[in-house]
Amino acid sequence: MHHVLLATNCAITSAGLATLINQEPDFKVVATVNSGIDAGLALERHQVEIAIIDLAMRGENALLTINRLHKQFPTVGLIALDSPDTPTPLDTLREGGAGLLASRLPRCRTFLAPPLGGWRSARSRP
Repeated sequence: MHHVLLATNCAITSAGLATLINQEPDFKVVATVNSGIDAGLALERHQVEIAIIDLAMRGENALLTINRLHKQFPTVGLIALDSPDTPTPLDTLREGGAGLLASRLPRCRTFLAPPLGGWRSARSRP
């Protein structure tokens, strides 16, 4: 079972992602938070393999959050959730993000790099 953290201050986004993720047999959302600071605290409390960080989240700059979390929790796969007003994919990856859910592309696409230990299984949908 892959444990997932969602960090977004949009309740609709959080609920939608949690519903989709929890439908997958090998994945479970174990925590949802609405700030970068709370994301770090949740990673300390839960055994999380994947953290999805909303780049448009208010508060601490999302790229700083990704960089800080990457340094503190190097085995957690950090995936950035994109929106039209957020940094470029390369900025996200430079700061330690393992992937990007890009909504501004013609069809929503996901770019992923596995965490250091790799993922045992993952499904991809067209």
